[in-house]
Amino acid sequence: MKKPILTILCGVLTVTLSIGVTIPATQGADAPSVTVRLNSGRSFTAAIDRRTDAKTLWLRFDAPGGMLLRPVDWNHVRSAREGNRELTAAELRERSPALASRARLSDSPASEVSPSAAAPFSADAPPVAVARAPLRTVQSDAYVAHWGPNVEADGILLRIWPLDDYGRVTPVEGTLDVELIADFRSYLRPPPITQREPFNRIGSWTIQLTEADFAGGNGASVRLPFQAIDPQFTRKVDSFGLVTLKLAVPGQGVFASSVGDVQIRPMNNIRTRIEDSTGTRFYPGEPTGRPVPSGTWSF
Repeated sequence: MKKPILTILCGVLTVTLSIGVTIPATQGADAPSVTVRLNSGRSFTAAIDRRTDAKTLWLRFDAPGGMLLRPVDWNHVRSAREGNRELTAAELRERSPALASRARLSDSPASEVSPSAAAPFSADAPPVAVARAPLRTVQSDAYVAHWGPNVEADGILLRIWPLDDYGRVTPVEGTLDVELIADFRSYLRPPPITQREPFNRIGSWTIQLTEADFAGGNGASVRLPFQAIDPQFTRKVDSFGLVTLKLAVPGQGVFASSVGDVQIRPMNNIRTRIEDSTGTRFYPGEPTGRPVPSGTWSF
């Protein structure tokens, strides 16, 4: 009895993955896809973008809410396939003006990609993001932090994540305004028992953010040093505060967020006992950013 012979054919395998996500309609979305094979053995299936010129082939990969462009030097192209038609690199270059298209997000007309002069890249260059989904919301977190040479906490470290409709971090450029609100008690003139404790702004910062602050798809980290009223040296300030922020992005709007119960005076039993005894949280001789008055020690 003869055993069956299993024949395995080696070749180029192209896999198309369909994801159940609604993709916004784009101008030029009906452009034909072309499978481009490179001298390195890699292959890409994408549309040809209109910025393609005699030196660089630009492949466009459409994605939900945006797209990616990958530049390829024509010298690295080996062959291509358009539908059922096989093309040489020279034939693809000749037909590229007829195949090329320009994409524009339907919900963001201002994000149209215009052809522009670009330096040639190698075939292995990473894709270049040229269009993003619009900003929809901002998430934030804040906590007291220490980044200086002295013993006390230096301020608040704010983390901010601008997000699009799909919950992805979208790099933006804009102006960030931050305020710190805290319970500020007055021991010189105590308020009546029936009067609520006043909540005041004890810190205010304005920061310019750029897309580089969100490199790698991460949130931006912003240092907010304590100002004239420093909770580490002022007993009249409560241990917790409220951080509020507004991010103004030109062309997209103003987005607000807040973080409550930020511990601006970290819990420390020994520090509290020192403060109750001497009026300051630090003992004489400790390296601090502000002078520590001398006092009587009694634990």
